[in-house]
Amino acid sequence: MTTKSNAVSFRLDSDLKPVIKQWFDHHPGFSMSRLANLAIRNYVTNDQILEAVETVHASKKAVKTSLKKMMKKHKKTLDELK
Repeated sequence: MTTKSNAVSFRLDSDLKPVIKQWFDHHPGFSMSRLANLAIRNYVTNDQILEAVETVHASKKAVKTSLKKMMKKHKKTLDELK
């Protein structure tokens, strides 16, 4: 009998890492896999309430400035994607 692997890979947000480390310090019997399974199960089995957010339209000048700043800041990454 063969079994399929259900391995999933994901990256934690940097601000979440210390919170998870602290949680593991208080709950040493848990693994990352167990925590992820519990969190995902809770998320998908309970209703999620989405709240509307107010959108703000930027001026063309503000958009152009932001794009120039982004292109300059992330030039190396964008070049690697070519």
